[in-house]
Amino acid sequence: MDCQPDETLVREALAGRAEAFADLVRRYQGYAYGSAIAMLSDFDLARDVVQEAFLAAWRDLGKLRDPARFGGWLHGIVHNTARRALRELARVRALAGELGAAAGRPDPTPRPDESAMDTERRQIVRDALARLGRANREALSLFYVNGLSYANIAGYLGVTEATVLGRLQRGRAELKKELLAMVEDSFRKERLPEDFGPQVRRLLETAGAEVCRRDEAVRQLAEIGAPAVDPLCEAMGDPRALIRRLAAGALCRIGDARALRPVLRALYAGDYWLYNTVFRGGGILRIDGAREEILKIASESGGDDQYWAIEALGHAEGDPQVWDCLLGLFRDAAGNAKTRSAALGALCRLRPELADELVVEALRDPALRRLSGWAWWIAFKNGLAPPLDVCLAGFARDVAPHGRPTAGNLALRHGKAGIGALGYLLHSGSPVQQEAAALALARAGRAEAFEVLVGRLQHGGQETKWGRILARQLVRTFTEGKLGTRPSTTARLWLKGSDGIRR
Repeated sequence: MDCQPDETLVREALAGRAEAFADLVRRYQGYAYGSAIAMLSDFDLARDVVQEAFLAAWRDLGKLRDPARFGGWLHGIVHNTARRALRELARVRALAGELGAAAGRPDPTPRPDESAMDTERRQIVRDALARLGRANREALSLFYVNGLSYANIAGYLGVTEATVLGRLQRGRAELKKELLAMVEDSFRKERLPEDFGPQVRRLLETAGAEVCRRDEAVRQLAEIGAPAVDPLCEAMGDPRALIRRLAAGALCRIGDARALRPVLRALYAGDYWLYNTVFRGGGILRIDGAREEILKIASESGGDDQYWAIEALGHAEGDPQVWDCLLGLFRDAAGNAKTRSAALGALCRLRPELADELVVEALRDPALRRLSGWAWWIAFKNGLAPPLDVCLAGFARDVAPHGRPTAGNLALRHGKAGIGALGYLLHSGSPVQQEAAALALARAGRAEAFEVLVGRLQHGGQETKWGRILARQLVRTFTEGKLGTRPSTTARLWLKGSDGIRR
């Protein structure tokens, strides 16, 4: 299996290397399958859900803000997909009842290759799993479905190994001895097929062809021009998501003022694809009169509609009024931190030559420096090197944990001066400063810092969100071969037991 870190694979997948996403599928298919079984208590349906979840992850990969957190992000997609499957299953069962069909599963016929006894055993296992609490069921499913270790499961679920052990013990106790043996046997028989990864790959290729067909449909509709506007505006109210998306894309390309109100209503549609096309891509700005409306929403509104309006304005190049609006939102000390961060991102997109100055201003602002690493990520993504004192301020306890590793990476861009300052904090800083400095120095190949951090983590340092981030980053550093020397035996043993933390 490819040992490249998730972050690298995600970026390569976004750059168009399909095999990189296939590597992510191979890495996480067992995790996704276990979570789906826990939600559904049904092996067949779980396999369908996993395929759909990977398709959704592939389509929406661009909205994953932290590529290093692909596993947790996928976990959420699996849960959402499984919930939809449960709702659809409930509707099918209700319809079957109305029609006088047999109650229970929508398709009660056994598999062609199984006996009546096998069918009965499968139903017993489904019922037994369904009676467990969801947290215990998920731990059991992940443990038995792919032989995952406690550390693997803990890293994927974002909990401690002790929590995983407790859930497993409770789940086993609830199942009792006879049922537990039956459940274990079912998991062995119901593992994902060896060709599951290639199956998903073929589905992704098919979905890619669908995207091409969709784009071609949008282009053809837009070529019709003004005569198509009224029917397309009407289609924006269609209950089918695909119809609304095609209509929105075509209306943005046509740019007719009649489309403004119907397209603006997409702000409240709850459809992320529409948001990306209409707002994040700046498509709505092509519609006559849209600029003024979007400016008004950005200036006077709040919440998600304001955020998406700001995203759209980030494409209004050469517009002084838009620049002043975004700059005002960014510098509004009393404003919402998420709004201010979105404005920062839009400003950097409009004037990349000013990105360094704007990011430093943001990182000197305590409210923006603390917010979930967004300003730090903008600095890192744009190849900036903020002043060293600004970088080191990112090691404070009140800075979001996900921002601290990025602050360390930015400090390393200062070369010897950065390494010297990190070395000082490693020995003289607060505990958080020492840990953040040790992580940065370890990633720079300093074995001493690596050993210090391993020692911290061995003694209960993974019990917090910050500790789990440190552990995942350390494992990634080791697997990337960035250390200048071979770690000690103790450190290597710890790494071997923690191999799945980065997931």
